[in-house]
Amino acid sequence: MVHTTRGIVLRTVKYGDTSIITSVYTALFGVQSYIVKGVRKSSKTSAGKASYFQPAALLEMEVHQNNMKHLQFIREYQWSYLYEKVLSTVASWGTPDNLMFVVGATQATELLNVRNIIPDHFLLVPGVGFQGGSLEEVSKYGMNKDCGLLVNVSRAIIYASEHENFTAEAKEIALQYQVEMREYLK
Repeated sequence: MVHTTRGIVLRTVKYGDTSIITSVYTALFGVQSYIVKGVRKSSKTSAGKASYFQPAALLEMEVHQNNMKHLQFIREYQWSYLYEKVLSTVASWGTPDNLMFVVGATQATELLNVRNIIPDHFLLVPGVGFQGGSLEEVSKYGMNKDCGLLVNVSRAIIYASEHENFTAEAKEIALQYQVEMREYLK
């Protein structure tokens, strides 16, 4: 019988020249073993699809389930990022007026995906400065029509100096970020 379910990949092993067997914790059936045929072929249609079955990958699946067998078949599958599910689920609990999200700055291009899911929500974005995030990239990929960002650069400011001139150095760094952000708001 064919069922639609979600699952988290636990482990995957190669099977034959072109297939894999994967253990998946599913919403409907608990832990199940599935054979996925042809995902390791070198053709254009299968290129890279074996990577969908890395441990901790979240999948939407259409599966053939036969409780009399130990090995099931996955008919269709689609990869999903856990953070996307968390964002969309939590966003359904409220509105942009009463919910905000914390999204790190170090993978700023992912803010495009975040904004596709929650275009109007406010984002607190830590990780600019010492942690490697770029204010320019965060602004480029994360701003919405109302700006929608509160960018945290506290480490860059609190570690501005170890000397007596800390206050002046911290103020200078904070002003640099303020001026930079003002340019992105234009």
